[in-house]
Amino acid sequence: MHYTNIDIMFLVLKKSRTGTNVQVYFAESYRENGKVRQRLVKRIGELTELQKQDKDIIQKLKLELKQITQDKRQHLIEMILDLNARNTNEKSLNFGYLYLDGLYRSLNIDKIINDYSKLHKFSYDLNEIFKLLIYNRILNPTSKKGALETKDDYCIGFDIKEDSPYRALDHLNNLKDDLLVHLHKQITQKYNRDVFLVFYDVTNFYFETETQDNLRRKGYSKENRKSPIVQMGLFMDNNSVPICYKLFSGNTPDSKTLIDFIDTTKKQLGFEKVVVVADKAMNSKENIAELNKKGYGWLFSQQLRGNIDKNIVEFGLDQKGYKKTKDESGTVVHKYKSTLNSRILKDKTQIQEKVLIKWSKKYELRQRAKRQELIDIAADLKDDLTRYSSLNKKGPKRYITETLVDKSTGEIDRQRILSLDTNRIAKEELLDGYYAIVTSEVDLDDQEIMNRYSDLWKIEDSFRIYKSDLKTRPVFVYKKEHIESHFLICFVALTIMRLLGLNSKNQYSIKALRDSLNSMTMTHIEKQIYIFNKDMISNELEQCFKLDFNKKYFSSTEIKTAANSIYKSITALQNK
Repeated sequence: MHYTNIDIMFLVLKKSRTGTNVQVYFAESYRENGKVRQRLVKRIGELTELQKQDKDIIQKLKLELKQITQDKRQHLIEMILDLNARNTNEKSLNFGYLYLDGLYRSLNIDKIINDYSKLHKFSYDLNEIFKLLIYNRILNPTSKKGALETKDDYCIGFDIKEDSPYRALDHLNNLKDDLLVHLHKQITQKYNRDVFLVFYDVTNFYFETETQDNLRRKGYSKENRKSPIVQMGLFMDNNSVPICYKLFSGNTPDSKTLIDFIDTTKKQLGFEKVVVVADKAMNSKENIAELNKKGYGWLFSQQLRGNIDKNIVEFGLDQKGYKKTKDESGTVVHKYKSTLNSRILKDKTQIQEKVLIKWSKKYELRQRAKRQELIDIAADLKDDLTRYSSLNKKGPKRYITETLVDKSTGEIDRQRILSLDTNRIAKEELLDGYYAIVTSEVDLDDQEIMNRYSDLWKIEDSFRIYKSDLKTRPVFVYKKEHIESHFLICFVALTIMRLLGLNSKNQYSIKALRDSLNSMTMTHIEKQIYIFNKDMISNELEQCFKLDFNKKYFSSTEIKTAANSIYKSITALQNK
C-alpha cells in the first residue's frame, strides 16, 4: 500500500544570533511539487531552561514527535481506507460467529468429534461440517446443503471440501449419546451446573410430508397440524441451559414420555436424586407412582377442578391463613398458603406431599374471560339442537344441561330442552384464579416452591427459540438417522446460545444476541485489510468478555488474533 504527503516531524536545535543560547523547535518535512521542503512548526523554548526542568527533555520530545508522525500516518491511512470502503463491492463476512466458535472450542466439542473421525478416516472434516451446521442454524437457518454453500461467508471460513452434508449426518447420529454426556460433564465442570431440580416439558415438531413411520406419526399437534409430527422431551437446568433431550414417536402422549426419559437420562448422565419440575400435563397418577417408586422427586402444578382430593379444594377455598400481596390501591392481587397432605398412590403406597395453593387476580380475570366466550357460544347453541348434538363435551357444550320434558304437561318425556347450566358456572367461578403446586419435597419453603415453578416459562421460551429462532421445524430430512442429527444440531445450537446469554449476564434475548452477532462483519477493502462493523450490543459483549475491539480496521492476522482472544476470554471466565 502506497501513501503520499505524510509529514515527518523532527526536532531542531537552533542557536540564537548572538550564539549565547540554543532554541528548541518542532519542524516537519513535506513534499511540494515533487520537492522535499522543511518548515518550523512550533517553538518549544530555550534548551538550558528546558533541561533545568527536565534533564531528559530532548529524549522525551523525540518520542513525542515520533507519536505525532505515527498519528499523522494512521490518519492518512484511514482516509485512504475509508475511500476504498465507500467504493468496494466486496461482501461482508461474519465476525460475530467467533463468539460461538470460542464457546464450541471451550467445551472441547472438537475433541470428541475429531477422536471419532480418527477411527473412521473420513475424506472430509466432520468437525468443520458440524460447526458450520451449528453456526448456520443460529445465525441464518437454512437447509443442510444451503449451510455448506455459506462456508465462505465467515471472516476466517471453513475448510470443507465435501459438497453434501448428508454423509456427515449419518455419523453425527452415532455420536449423539456420547456428545450429550460430554456436554453435560463440560457444563457441570465449567458452569457449576446444579441438577437437583430439573425442568421438563414436551413439544412437537412437524414434517412437510404425509408419510408416516415408527417415529413420524400423526398425533396431537400443538400447532394444529395434520401432518406427521415427532415429540421431543427436554430437560433444562436452572440457568435455562438444556441438559439433554429425547425424541418420541408423534403419537406418544406427553405424560407417557417422562418416566422413560428420566430413567435413560439418570443412567446416561449419572444423576443421583432428581426432582422434576413440570406443568400439570406430567401430573398423572402413573407418573407420581413411578417417580416415588424409583426415588425421584416432583414439583407439579395441579388444577383444583376435576378429579382432585376434596380436602385440598376445601383448604384452598377456606380464606384463613393466606399470605397476601396488595397493589397500591389496597386490592389483593396475590395470595398463597400451604399444607401437608396424605396421598394414596396408584400402587396403594401412602406418601406425604406438600400442597401449595396460589391465587392471582390476573389468572382469575383470564379464566373468567375465557369461560365467558364459551358461555356466549353456549347461549346460542342451546337453541340449535342439531349443532349441539355434533359437538363434544370439552367446548361450550359443557355449559349446557339437558332436560327431558313434555312441553304441554311438564311431565318427563323423550323431548329434550337445552338450557345454560348455571350451577356448573357458579361452581367454576368459585375456583377462578386458584391453582395448586404439589411436591414430594416437603421441606422446601413456599417461596422456593413458587420461584422454581415460575421458572418453567424458561423451558417454554426454549421451545419458542427452537421453533422461531432456530427454525427447527418443519423438518426436511426423512431418514431416522438424519432426523436425530438435525435435532442434535439444534440442541447444541441452543446450548451454545444459552451459554452466550449466561456469560453476558442474560441481559439480552437470544434473538437480540443473534442479531448482534450478525451485525459484526468484516468487509475486505485493501489487500489484507478489512473494515469492522458492529452494533451497540457488540460493545456490551466485549465488556462482558473483557475484550476491546474498538478498531475500525483489522488485518487478516489481527482477525485470527481476535478469534484467539475471544476463546481465551471465554475459558478464563469459565475457570473462575
